[in-house]
Amino acid sequence: MNLLIQLVHQFWEVIVGMSAARRTAILLFMGIIISSLIGLMVWSSRPDYQVLYSGLAQDDAGTVLTRLRERRIPYILDGNGTVIKVPSSVLHEMRLALAEENLPSGGGVGFEIFDRSSLGVTDFVQKVNFLRALQGELAKTITHIRSIKSARVHIVMPDRSLFSEEKRVPTASVVVGLSGAARLSKRHVNSIVQLVAGAVEGLESKNVTLVDNRGNILAGGKGDDDADLFSATQQEFEANLEGRMERHIESMLEKVVGVGKVVARVDLDLNMKRVERTREIFDPEKQIERSIRRIKESNQSGAAGTGGVPGVQANVPESERNKNVAAAAGGTEQKSSRTSETINYEIDKTIERTVEPVGEIRKISVAVMVNGVAGTAPGQFQPRPKAEIDKFKQLVRAAIGANTQRGDLVEIQSVPFVAPLSPEEGGIVPVSQQAFITDMIQYIVGIIALVMIFLFIVRPILSWITSVELRAAPPSGALAAGMEALALPGLPGAAALLAEPEVPAAMTQEEIQMGEAAKIYDQVYDFVSNNPEETADLLRRWVRESPTSPL
Repeated sequence: MNLLIQLVHQFWEVIVGMSAARRTAILLFMGIIISSLIGLMVWSSRPDYQVLYSGLAQDDAGTVLTRLRERRIPYILDGNGTVIKVPSSVLHEMRLALAEENLPSGGGVGFEIFDRSSLGVTDFVQKVNFLRALQGELAKTITHIRSIKSARVHIVMPDRSLFSEEKRVPTASVVVGLSGAARLSKRHVNSIVQLVAGAVEGLESKNVTLVDNRGNILAGGKGDDDADLFSATQQEFEANLEGRMERHIESMLEKVVGVGKVVARVDLDLNMKRVERTREIFDPEKQIERSIRRIKESNQSGAAGTGGVPGVQANVPESERNKNVAAAAGGTEQKSSRTSETINYEIDKTIERTVEPVGEIRKISVAVMVNGVAGTAPGQFQPRPKAEIDKFKQLVRAAIGANTQRGDLVEIQSVPFVAPLSPEEGGIVPVSQQAFITDMIQYIVGIIALVMIFLFIVRPILSWITSVELRAAPPSGALAAGMEALALPGLPGAAALLAEPEVPAAMTQEEIQMGEAAKIYDQVYDFVSNNPEETADLLRRWVRESPTSPL
């Protein structure tokens, strides 16, 4: 403590003994040093802000900012208030804390609206709240689909009436906001429509309208007829078939040339027309009995004898009747029969109904790029031999089922591929190392700044002050007395310090003084460096013998 006070006292004496210009320079120098150190400390301790949430709705952004203010966490707003940044040290903690409060909610309310229900709510308000909650939950679910950044759902639920014969069905409209230039495939569109239809009671998929943020009707509406649906299905079928052929070609050739050294593209010309043909063939040589009809008739007739008056025979005695019958039996008798047969024949007929398959291939065009072989020198490209390319063509034609009569085309070229950059070569740094690298850059920049300040500010000022002091120092007097004081008994090398330097005659008095001061400075520096203990003992003696010393 006493040594510190002594050093401060001596420093103050040196400052007081300087001229006004030197004092101003020293104070300016100290101010620059202190300001630089404070600036570096503030800059290095500045927190690293990272994105907490982006693309927030206004309601969610306001709620999140309120929670950050309550916790007294600094934040930065970007992107017109849609991006919130917080220090990286509290990033994950705040995400977990906000997730507990169901934030962000996607700009809409969900079934958590019933957590704040109050007494005395009417049935109408309950229905409206349920509809709002259902719409909000569906919107949150839809935003989880890739390429969709926002969604709004509107549901119309008609009131049911017991006395109305007209049946009104529920309808729904969905508006999705797509990320950038992304587009929804038909599969994604159908999944969204089925999702909404399945979540609302009585809602059919045909009553769901889906619109994107560009105003395109993706599902439902008058523009979604069968022709549009068939056209979309046709494009997907063609793309899937082309992709499958491309994968087959690439996987086959990669076994020979290596992984990542083959690129195949297939273009198909498909016949997507629906054709039905019906044909009836008759063969007159082949007859089949369809039906047979046979008719057989038999008749028997004879001449009867003369009989009595009708009605009298009943009154004739039995003997007389027998006589009359015998007389009648002796007359003539006739018999006849007729047989007919009708056979109906059916001519042999064949009915053929042919339905041609949709998607028949009319032409295949294939383009394949194959990387060359490694040359003798690094980076030198050498194309593959023509015989090898011809073999590849035969393999590709066989793999895709190429037909010469159909006009299928297969073209293979050997071209140089650009080597993919590794993460180190491409400058891609893992996320786990980015924070460490950022901190290291801050420290390195701080050290470089300190070195630059010392070289271009501190060192020139010290040199200027030292040169001024040396030019103002007398060759004798205090400096001489100090040098004599070094020549104490028992101190080695003191005699060499008191040796008179040789002075050339051509030098001026000022040059002589500066040269002597410089030499004495060098000698004192060497002595102090080589004899630290003796130097400390000498300084103690000076302090004790100084009449102005406070000790």
